[in-house]
Amino acid sequence: MRNLFPLSAAALVLTLAPAAQETPAPFEITQEVIDGIVAEARPAVEKALGVEPGRGFEGARLAETDEIKRVLGRENLPLMRKQFEDPAVAEAQARQFAETLAPALLAKFAFEEREILISPSAFRHLADVIGMPELQTEACLRGVIVHELVHAWDHGRYRFGERLQELENTDQIQAYNAVFEGHAQHAARGICAELGWSEGFEIFTRAIGARPKADGEDGGAGMDLLQRLQIETFASAYYRGETFIAAILEQGGEEAVARAFRDPPKDLGDIRHPEWFLNPELRPEKRFRLEAALDAFAETIPKKGWAKNRASVSAGQLEIAFSLLPEDVVTRITASLRHNRILTGSTPDQSKMRVALICEWGSPAEARFFVEASEKVMRKKDEEMAEGALKIVDAKYFALEEPALTGVAATKTIEVQSTVIVVTTLTAASGELTVELADSGEPRSVEKLTAIAQRVLAAAAAPASEEKDGEQGGGTSGGDGG
Repeated sequence: MRNLFPLSAAALVLTLAPAAQETPAPFEITQEVIDGIVAEARPAVEKALGVEPGRGFEGARLAETDEIKRVLGRENLPLMRKQFEDPAVAEAQARQFAETLAPALLAKFAFEEREILISPSAFRHLADVIGMPELQTEACLRGVIVHELVHAWDHGRYRFGERLQELENTDQIQAYNAVFEGHAQHAARGICAELGWSEGFEIFTRAIGARPKADGEDGGAGMDLLQRLQIETFASAYYRGETFIAAILEQGGEEAVARAFRDPPKDLGDIRHPEWFLNPELRPEKRFRLEAALDAFAETIPKKGWAKNRASVSAGQLEIAFSLLPEDVVTRITASLRHNRILTGSTPDQSKMRVALICEWGSPAEARFFVEASEKVMRKKDEEMAEGALKIVDAKYFALEEPALTGVAATKTIEVQSTVIVVTTLTAASGELTVELADSGEPRSVEKLTAIAQRVLAAAAAPASEEKDGEQGGGTSGGDGG
């Protein structure tokens, strides 16, 4: 469900994390313990969410990682088919998603079975990987089970598992993920407080955004950035989702929450700005044809054997990407961004990638500011990422000399452990638009990327009224701009 962040990056983070030497659990998770917690929690859940939605709930039980992996793969395959054109690529993405996430997934509400699957091995594994032994306590298990019980009740009320399958694009899927994870967090927080179980709920909540513990070797600034991006992509559904639910509940009551389940937010911009969801007229209007720009870029990606995915970059991801710069610079970037769209193309093994990010800004000055900040952060990364598991070993920069473009290109050599990757990037502004292109594996020349940038910007410059949301690209053009 959370697929904007490349799966290969998630796998890399897990690979470079210290090997988990599982320690004996302070207590054993047994079916008897699970049944006792469910029996104690159910009346409080029914009090908070109603009795009727819980009818048909099949209970909670122990499960092995392989079973959770199969459920994750099955549930996510339809979503991957919405996000990737090639059926074989969609199947591979669903399989890789399940294989990456399942070992660290403490519990899973299975939509079809309407039961909660609980993985004792994941409690042990995650406790060791992130250095949180308190995960292996009955208190934490209680918090996890209440969170999953809310999912069960929400599914009974809103059938959100089926609604999720109906969504059309990555932006909607990510936003809806924030709705149901955020509501599970918000409701579980109150239920756990009612039961006196807040300590365990907070342990579980901290674990969601925890990073792998250090193993004595410095992974370097590159790995630090990669981990932070992964955590932002995964954890924001829970953290920002809970904030979103609290905001719409305060302003619109339970009907606003019901609406979020029935008629999901357009993208993560609505999650960051609940007022946009409650009052859509407040969302900045689209001025340019960003989907048409991605269409132009898609023509430069091979049609066979490449996965293609469109989405929007969230403000949280931008904040991390520019975090090496002063805070006021980062704030100005996220505040002035109106809309953005990104297209990522890659081979199945992700050894070759082509990426385009097209952004609409509040003014030409803000677009130029973004390009200047991009060059500053790229050069800063050259310094900060000189050592570590992911490091930049060479970088060359080229000023763009085209009359209509203001920007910079760069060719970099990156080492990821023993693998050497050559990347060519280009960032340019034209009026209120910017385009950022990146090639890796077999990167095209700066001259070639410059010509592509001109075509992408020309495609975007036509009046926005000629383009409908999601036209050609299976997604909205609304970004997360502020």
